[in-house]
Amino acid sequence: MAKDQNDLSGLSEEDRRLVEFSRRFDLRNIIGLVLLVYGVICVIMGLLHGSSDRAQASGISINLWTGVPLIVLGALFFLWNRRSPRPVEDLVKTGDEASLAEGLSGSAPVNDVAVEGDQRAGGAGSGGSARS
Repeated sequence: MAKDQNDLSGLSEEDRRLVEFSRRFDLRNIIGLVLLVYGVICVIMGLLHGSSDRAQASGISINLWTGVPLIVLGALFFLWNRRSPRPVEDLVKTGDEASLAEGLSGSAPVNDVAVEGDQRAGGAGSGGSARS
């Protein structure tokens, strides 16, 4: 049986806060908020300036027809994030990943590999002067 994505009971307090923070600032929430704010602004402008907008747009209230779908789309982004949150496994390192990261941090850096041309006296990149 699949583990519930919202079950945070087996996590430490730090990991639980990390998961909640990451889910709160998920990109879907940010996009949904922007769409929702723009939609509300368009609807308010459509209600306040409806007659002048209709005169310019052949009888169509453009702000209302744009604002309402923006509000619906913003709400759908919030619903999408609520119904399908990021899995805990993607947000918190498991024991295997943590040990792998520690093992890799102790290895030699790749940049320590010497290039044959740099080892010669007076060669390019050695900083020495060539003697004639």
